Amino acid sequence: MKYGISVLGGILLFWMMSCGGSPTSQRAAPEDLIPTDTMIPLLADIYYTEALVQEHRYRNQDSARLYYYSLEEEIYQQFDIDSIQFRKSLDYYTRDLEQSQLFYDALIDTLSYRQQFDKALQK
Repeated sequence: MKYGISVLGGILLFWMMSCGGSPTSQRAAPEDLIPTDTMIPLLADIYYTEALVQEHRYRNQDSARLYYYSLEEEIYQQFDIDSIQFRKSLDYYTRDLEQSQLFYDALIDTLSYRQQFDKALQK
């Protein structure tokens, strides 16, 4: 799981550096915007899946990528969305730095809770 947290840190850093467009309140939301209360658990599932695939330490990166993409597709199906809807929603939410910070704080809290839960189950 430590790899997942470092990956999350890298993604957050990249994401925060790329923020900067107009605030979400000044831009029209996509028609198929994923609500925040759905987007946070969705992202948590995606980051958690990335960590699981990285912990497996595939020798062949192509195998790891294919495995991850199949898991990612299952997550999209579970939330009844597709990758385009996910990307549009993520782009929308990451345009406003202040809102994005709150959004990712909630995501980190969710991931931390899941990590603590997993540790408790392993005992």
